[in-house]
Amino acid sequence: MSVFRVLSTVLVSLALSLLVACSGGETGTGVTDDSQQTTIGTITGFGSVHVNGVRFVTDTSTNVQINNTDGTEADLAHGMVVAIKGTVDASGTTGMATEIRYGHSMVGIVFENTLANATPGTTMDVMGYSINVGTETVFENSDTDNPAINTLAAIPAGAVVEISGFRLISGDGVYATRIEHKNIDYNTSPGASLYVKGVIDTVDDTNIRLLGSSLAIDHRTSSFEDGVLPLLPNKIVSIELASDNPRVPPVVDDTYRAIKIETFVPDEDDLDDGDEVEIEGVVTGTYQINTGIFSLNGLNILVGGDVEFDCSTPSDITQIQVGMKLEVGGVFNASKVLVAEEVECRHDASVEIMAYVHSIDLNNNTFSVLGQPVTVNDLTIMKDESDSPEKEFDLMKLMLSDQVEVHAYVAGANMIATRVIRLSNDPNESTFSFSAPISSVNVDPNDVTKADAITAAGIEFDVSQLNPKISSDIIGDTVDVIGTYNSTSNEITVLDAQL
Repeated sequence: MSVFRVLSTVLVSLALSLLVACSGGETGTGVTDDSQQTTIGTITGFGSVHVNGVRFVTDTSTNVQINNTDGTEADLAHGMVVAIKGTVDASGTTGMATEIRYGHSMVGIVFENTLANATPGTTMDVMGYSINVGTETVFENSDTDNPAINTLAAIPAGAVVEISGFRLISGDGVYATRIEHKNIDYNTSPGASLYVKGVIDTVDDTNIRLLGSSLAIDHRTSSFEDGVLPLLPNKIVSIELASDNPRVPPVVDDTYRAIKIETFVPDEDDLDDGDEVEIEGVVTGTYQINTGIFSLNGLNILVGGDVEFDCSTPSDITQIQVGMKLEVGGVFNASKVLVAEEVECRHDASVEIMAYVHSIDLNNNTFSVLGQPVTVNDLTIMKDESDSPEKEFDLMKLMLSDQVEVHAYVAGANMIATRVIRLSNDPNESTFSFSAPISSVNVDPNDVTKADAITAAGIEFDVSQLNPKISSDIIGDTVDVIGTYNSTSNEITVLDAQL
């Protein structure tokens, strides 16, 4: 059966080339030993392949496909959206992968980069598509000739990037889980192949335009799958294209020529009653009270009365909003609808810290920075970007005095890491930077309009010595702090704080 083909086609939001077969088994909330499961989500770690909180073991028999060509686990990377066929044990945390498939969402030219520190809601324009970037979007620079391009915000117009993520079926662009800067100078190499995927919006005798992009693609000299392809609105296609005369910087009204056009035809008859799937994605349609349905990546999700809803905000599944990130586990029914048995919210990071590790507690899955324990769970992306990076990086390989970049959210009294990046190791360094919303303020007793101390993410900062002093009316505002930390005395010295 071709369930992965159907999911890749119907969801659109996933890389459209994730075409893998899987069927049968129990649900994600009641799996039996060695239950068959189709898992679609973002790679968060290695030492096996970690997706949706499951550690999938691989061996030489695991079939790895990279953009429909044979590959290996070494070709996979953090942030890639993959589809995995395999078995999952009764705990729901360990599996055996028989097949892993990755297909990029697009490979294209950056027309404009308006990113600002990869904050939620910021975007870049790639081939006329709006690429949405969040706090957990993984960036990789594979262009060793340009090491200065070391952040998403540093990607210049004219650069070529490969994007993996969830394509928003409404035409609002792509939610990027990974952006890789490629070692291709398209402005000096016209004719190099690019790839876009999406739904045909309009078509005439000369051009195709895809939903969500104003890019005009000349289809007159392209080759077609099986020799012929009716170009019709709403057809889902993958297009290999090139620009013979790119401008610097490139613009959306350059002439782009389709080299090859392929179609993806939904085949919902391949889905059987009882097929089990675990899907990560972005809400594209809110909950409808009259039907009990919402949509994730364009796929209809039916919510029953016994669904397990794990989310602090919102507390009611009927209040989920478009753009929220969720993981849904369930079973397809005879009507080809995914019946949810478990819905879990994914959290955006509100805290960002760059500091040095001063303690590690493997028993409690925590490490500490600035005197505050940070919890690592099975959804935390752990990546090593030090001078000697280890791909299979996890909490056990973290070391005292490692400099880390931590993205986290606060849950009660706990700080939960969504991403941990190891940068370097220096036992003599104590500087830090910190950014988070302020939760409480201690006012200056001599001037209640000014703050003596502020608390954010459970960490208190003495700001009484700053000149000028900062306002006390700042609860909820995000503060950026630079300072030093003495792990022996557990003392923080604030050098600067800005709202």
